[in-house]
Formats: sequence, C-alpha cells, structure tokens
Amino acid sequence: MIRGIGIDIVKIDRINENNIKKILSIKEREIYNGFKGNRKKQEFAAGRFAAKEAIIKCFKSYIPYSRITILEKENGEPFIDADSSEYIFNQFGGEADIHITISHEREYAIAAAIVVDKCGM
Repeated sequence: MIRGIGIDIVKIDRINENNIKKILSIKEREIYNGFKGNRKKQEFAAGRFAAKEAIIKCFKSYIPYSRITILEKENGEPFIDADSSEYIFNQFGGEADIHITISHEREYAIAAAIVVDKCGM
C-alpha cells in the first residue's frame, strides 16, 4: 500500500554555500566536497534538497534535512541510507520502502518520492 507520494523542484542557482550545512548530511557533505566544479556541487545539493522535500511531503511532517542521507548505488540510482530510514520510521512508525528519483535539467533539479508499506508484500 502506498503511504505517501511527494515531488519537488528546485532552481539550481538558489543553492549556495550558506545553505549547504542545512541541506546536506555529514556523509553527503563529504561527497559534495569531492566535486571540483561549483556547478556540479550546486546540482548535487539541489537534487538532494528536492529529494528531501519530496520525502517530507510523503510524511506530511517536517524531518530535518540533515537527518536524511541520500547516497547512490553503483549505477547512480539514489537511495536513502539505513540510518536515515531507521530514524524516519522510528518517528512515523511502521516499516516501508522509500523510492526516490532525482533529475537535473539546465536550471532545475526535480525529485519524486514514494513510500510503500512493507506489510503484505
């Protein structure tokens, strides 16, 4: 059963060094700091911001951005790390899978999230 669905879009140029600490978790900041170009850094952070906003919309309640860590599989598919999932479901109850997707296009980053209960699967 679908528990929630969310989508968010962000103008990439809105992202700057002043809001990186608010948006990114410690693990994500390590990845961010590994990028050489400012544009790549902005795209990465904007995508994470959009994804976290989409996740928050799924639960219809605020979750601190820094408590959500979005990593990537080898094929580039984004996923929420285990610590973040545990924190979220301890706050909101139940077990579920959170599926996310992130995309970038010139000036914008967009993300969608869907939360699906594990019960009966």
